[in-house]
Amino acid sequence: MHQLEISDLITAVEPRSGRRLPVRRAEVIQQLLESGDERAARIVAELPTDRDGVLGPV
Repeated sequence: MHQLEISDLITAVEPRSGRRLPVRRAEVIQQLLESGDERAARIVAELPTDRDGVLGPV
């Protein structure tokens, strides 16, 4: 099974402008759990978010 990369999931960019797009932590965690990567899901669960659950841009 293809292993997902955390960095690919937590970073989204608008192709034309290169502007960062919001990424919801819960959605990334769900993708990782569905792929069977509990360790990566735990790592992402520790990343900071804003009050809407969007990962910080840094």
